[in-house]
Amino acid sequence: MAHHGVKDPTKDKLRVVFDLKAKHTGISLNDHLMQGPYLTSSLAGVLLRFMEGQHAVTADIQEMFHQVKVSEDDRDSLRFLLWPGGDTNQAVHEFRRTSHVFGARSSPSVVNFCLRQAALDYGDKYGEEACHAIRRNFYVDNLLKSMDSEEDSFGEVSSYQLHHFVDASQTGYGVATNLPTVSKNNQVNRTLVTGRARVAPLKRPSFHEWN
Repeated sequence: MAHHGVKDPTKDKLRVVFDLKAKHTGISLNDHLMQGPYLTSSLAGVLLRFMEGQHAVTADIQEMFHQVKVSEDDRDSLRFLLWPGGDTNQAVHEFRRTSHVFGARSSPSVVNFCLRQAALDYGDKYGEEACHAIRRNFYVDNLLKSMDSEEDSFGEVSSYQLHHFVDASQTGYGVATNLPTVSKNNQVNRTLVTGRARVAPLKRPSFHEWN
């Protein structure tokens, strides 16, 4: 698999991006992968249901694609080459992906199937309401759900604070206000109230003088 690194200047982390559309002799890996059934919930449906209640709850599954493992027999299809430490003077090493790749034609169907299957497998443990939320209120890895009362969504609030953050430099500024709340059963919830960011212009603005 062709791959390259992408680094966010605001984060000290290198993200590896795999390009499964890259062609060799006119053929890419995605050309040989089956898309599978479309199991992602309708975005319009998720958003409409999100507006039904008065109290909103949002969440996301961290690194969802990386949490779904590829069967041992299929891992040879997800091989890639890498030089240890990025030193091209050393012998190249061959690796295999053990989890599904974001960008693979088959991955969205596979990970959504696993999410729905988890709701079926653990429904008795976590209750029908949690399973219903997985089936109806998830768009890929994002949960958007609303409820009619705070008790239904979070439990009775025992304490809350309003936090306001401001940071600025010569290249830009950012402002964020959030509301952390703690319920009586010690659940912590953090809600973004407002936020704004702006990048400074690359050069000073010029003003015309009118006579």
